[in-house]
Amino acid sequence: MKRIYFLFLIFLFCHYPLKEKAPPKIFKPSFDEIFSPFSQIIFEWEKIDNIIYYHFILDDTNTFKTPIIDTIISENFLILKELKEGNYYFKIRYLDKDSIYSTWSESRRFKIRFLNFLKSFKTEGYPNDVLFYNNYLFVASGQVGLEIFDEKGKRKSFSDRRNILYGLACDTFKNLLYLAYGEKELSILNLNLLPDTIYEINSLSWPIANAYDLSILNESLVVIAADKQFLVVNVKDTSFLYLTNQIYFPSSLRGSYTFNNFVFLACEQEGVFIYHLRDTLIFLSNIDTPNNARDLVSNDTLLFVADGRGISIINIKNPYKPVFKKEIEIAGYCKKLFLRDSLLFAACGSGGLKVYKIVNEPDYLKILSEIKFSDCRTVFIDKNYQIYVGTRDEGILIYQINF
Repeated sequence: MKRIYFLFLIFLFCHYPLKEKAPPKIFKPSFDEIFSPFSQIIFEWEKIDNIIYYHFILDDTNTFKTPIIDTIISENFLILKELKEGNYYFKIRYLDKDSIYSTWSESRRFKIRFLNFLKSFKTEGYPNDVLFYNNYLFVASGQVGLEIFDEKGKRKSFSDRRNILYGLACDTFKNLLYLAYGEKELSILNLNLLPDTIYEINSLSWPIANAYDLSILNESLVVIAADKQFLVVNVKDTSFLYLTNQIYFPSSLRGSYTFNNFVFLACEQEGVFIYHLRDTLIFLSNIDTPNNARDLVSNDTLLFVADGRGISIINIKNPYKPVFKKEIEIAGYCKKLFLRDSLLFAACGSGGLKVYKIVNEPDYLKILSEIKFSDCRTVFIDKNYQIYVGTRDEGILIYQINF
């Protein structure tokens, strides 16, 4: 009988409801507070005496089923930074000295905002390239040609209906605009009389070539990725253009990039070709990429390649022996890249616009923001960190980075 009574007491003790511990009060951040991805976010809550630890959970949904952070800490604060753009939720509880959890605090939301939308322009054609200079937005709108906008809207256009306009480059010293204009590989426009007029100074056409992209190497030379040909044109005297180099390629040359006296070429299935050009053009190396190399940009040591289904990263510290480091897979199809300081912007077709921060290996790139579009085709960032995004259906959209 005593045994049964003892077991009954144990049963009552084990099932007797314990008084719930009140959760800690949250002090920071406030509800729906907005931060930049570069912000240092301080989470602070009520300090509770005689506890073992706090339990902190952060998620991008209020269900907390797939937490981004699920950790225990001893202090009543936590500092995080460089979160990807989006909405976030967090909550906190604690474990007391009797190993009993408090109830969860409220679920509090805050927001990370990287890009602030400013305005948009509709284009007549599909934008293949965009460039902002001297308060004008220049758009390479395919077969429509060049469309020019100021802050009030479209002002001027220039068109050669026989060809498709793919690429733009601006000589800010001479106030000239260079066009990669399909079968008319190079067209040079004078910008001095804008907004009244714009006119062509000179042009160059070359047999069996189709210009997709071009880059300014120096005050005298422009390099052109022209499908099956790589062309170097002397433009020092714009009234007399002449070809200094012509090299045939087995695959389509789609992109060009110049850095100091180096020339980098994106050659679809053949990957990347690297040249040095000062007095003479010297081939340095070729390195393959996993997909189709379409465009490329570089800092001192890394080359980033718009490689179709991904972004390929190549170490070019020794341009004679480039080393493939990593491929970042993406949704959509990466067509164009733009590099501004430590930020990499990628136009990824149906995958939209993606913005990355360049970080140390092994990650190399950390995603900061994504915006979905039906077809994101090109992107440009000016010196004031305004972003110009060229899309098929929405036209040109302009954003300001939130630092």
